[in-house]
Amino acid sequence: MKQYLYLPLLLSLLFFSSAVHSQRGSWTLTGRQLVSFAKPKFAGTHEGKVFLIINVSPDGKVSAVTVDQKKTTIKNQVLIDQCITAAKGASFSKSATGKPQIGNISYTFTKNDKGTLKTEKELAAEKQAQVIKEADRKVAQAEQKAKEAEDKAIAAQQKAREAQQEVEKANRKAQRAEEEAGKKIIAQSVVSEAFRPAGEQVSSTLEPDVTYRNVLYSLPGRELQNTPKRPAYSGTQSGRVVISFMVTQKGEVSGTVIEPTTTITDEALLDECRKTVKKFKFDAIQTPKSQTGIITYQFQSFH
Repeated sequence: MKQYLYLPLLLSLLFFSSAVHSQRGSWTLTGRQLVSFAKPKFAGTHEGKVFLIINVSPDGKVSAVTVDQKKTTIKNQVLIDQCITAAKGASFSKSATGKPQIGNISYTFTKNDKGTLKTEKELAAEKQAQVIKEADRKVAQAEQKAKEAEDKAIAAQQKAREAQQEVEKANRKAQRAEEEAGKKIIAQSVVSEAFRPAGEQVSSTLEPDVTYRNVLYSLPGRELQNTPKRPAYSGTQSGRVVISFMVTQKGEVSGTVIEPTTTITDEALLDECRKTVKKFKFDAIQTPKSQTGIITYQFQSFH
């Protein structure tokens, strides 16, 4: 047999008094305390509510029970009789006025999917299971969001690596282009020197510095517009640094190459000389092509 237990939900009292809930049900009786509260014993398949009106004597005993037919939804008489029997077993505290009172008791029966009435313990277990299920859902949702965030971070790192690789690739390409331009400068320099008219003078002489003298550049038809600070030298080598350079239509130095006729091998000094030459600025010309010049630095060691 399937076991059924009552689940009291609502009690109302004449004169519109408030409902009071006990561990076994709900009742309404103004100014009185519940002493004992019985529950109906019933096995069946019915659902609904049994609403009872109770008469309570001054000493707290239920003297009469009647069924409120308008509010009662269960039609099974056996269940109704069980509710009446249970209500008669209830007892309350003694009346302070010494007069009998009228109150209400309501039993509500619910049935789960298997056709059995749920006890308070079962309802509490179901509620706890729902709480756990909801918590598990939120945890799973948070884990999913964390995984998505991790995937996005990994994708961003991959894009950053690819971008870095592209930058390195572009730098290598630029370096190769500069090397190719340098080779072209050397070739043009050799041709220009071979066909330069005898006795042609260089364009200008840079102002000498205390550490070296006779710094000359040659770029026919172009005038130097600035005088970048020349590289300082405190090394132990004496000699010259010869640099070929290419100048654009706008007068900017686009490439430099150390000439084989250079006698100094100090890499730091060579690098500083190339950087200085790249800072040169010449006057612009109308002809849309580059020109090749050459500059010679003389260095004297003081060691």
